[in-house]
Amino acid sequence: MKQKPIIWYLYPANLAVVVLAAAAVAGFASHAVRGLYEARMEAELLARSRAAVPRLAPLLAAGGELDADARCRDIAALTLSRVTLILPSGRVEGDSNARSRQMENHAHRPEIAEALAGREGTARRWSATLKTDLIYAAVPVRAGGRLVGVLRTAVPVGAVDSTAGLVIRRVALAGLLVTLLAALLSLATALILTRPLRRIRNGAARLGAGDLAFRLEIPRFRELALLAETLNKTADDVTRRIREVTRQRNELEAVLSSMAEGVMAVDRAGRILRVNRAAARFLGRPPEAFPGLAASSVIRNERFSAFLARALSEGGGAEETVDLGPSRPVLLVKSAALHDADGSALGVLLVLLDVTRLQALERVRRDFVANASHEIRTPLSAVKAAVETLLHGGGLDEPETARRFLGIVEKHSERLAAIVDDLLTLSRLEHQLKDEAAPEKAPLDLAP
Repeated sequence: MKQKPIIWYLYPANLAVVVLAAAAVAGFASHAVRGLYEARMEAELLARSRAAVPRLAPLLAAGGELDADARCRDIAALTLSRVTLILPSGRVEGDSNARSRQMENHAHRPEIAEALAGREGTARRWSATLKTDLIYAAVPVRAGGRLVGVLRTAVPVGAVDSTAGLVIRRVALAGLLVTLLAALLSLATALILTRPLRRIRNGAARLGAGDLAFRLEIPRFRELALLAETLNKTADDVTRRIREVTRQRNELEAVLSSMAEGVMAVDRAGRILRVNRAAARFLGRPPEAFPGLAASSVIRNERFSAFLARALSEGGGAEETVDLGPSRPVLLVKSAALHDADGSALGVLLVLLDVTRLQALERVRRDFVANASHEIRTPLSAVKAAVETLLHGGGLDEPETARRFLGIVEKHSERLAAIVDDLLTLSRLEHQLKDEAAPEKAPLDLAP
């Protein structure tokens, strides 16, 4: 669905309300003006009828001896209306616009019935005689205290409509001008309302683009002010959290960079997430070259691939020694499970220890033990042979022979004592080196 600016929702709605209100006011005004003019015309017709009664009362009292139609035309010329005389029986005695003798009985016409009852009556209806709508007003005519007939005057509705139409057109023109003015005011109001919304939208876009130092101006409208304050507070919270995350990341980076052990984070698919400098140094690549690579393609070793697959399936907690080949280090790899904040498994964390020197030292130790054993065996064999000769060969009975064999025993005993002293010296030196390399067990402030 295509989105439109909010002004195209606010402005048409306001304009529709204004137009409907103006139309309703114009319709009510038109009806009220027309009704007012009809009431005014009825009052004028009644006044004209009353004024004409003294002229026509003698005619009705005389019983029609004069020309009633002519008299009605004379009075119609003065009152500018149709004039009709009706006898109490309902018969038309005279009319200014038609032959009275040819007209039907009017006793049942509403206004005539009212006048025959002694009251003034008015009506509006279609005239079959003149073929148009007329407004009628009838008054009773009395002579000598008795009702002698009815005088009715009438004017076409068109005369009222033309006069009322002029007023209605003026009202409509005024309503149109008011509508145009209200439309302009509605447009201005919509623009005033949408301007701070555009500012908030632009400010939100800047915040979304990373300009967290920007803050929105607080509008004077309460709802928009609350929205702007909420966005500013959100920006403050995001800024604070970004600083905290950045601080923690820098601390973690510093810790990882200062470690002599290599660290490698591997996801569940076996791809490297990150490595520290020590691991990059062991593997001979820059740290930024590792993320996204398969760990088994970086360390091409069958034992390592099997170890990694086992660690990923079992969740860590294993170790393996991996020889990377000639002129490359021998690594002791340990694994630990890697989890996110909600405890879901992300992969494994591998710790790489360079044990090349340790293995070399172990070989030297083995060679030294073998050499030391060989060096000890020679004087022991000589001492044993000399003692056996003295004990079983009769050398004790010969002083010279006994002295010579005892000299051999003394010589090789001294040699054994020297070898033992050398072993004790090496052991003492090894312990001294271990004691000097051991960290001092004292509290240490890590914050600096």
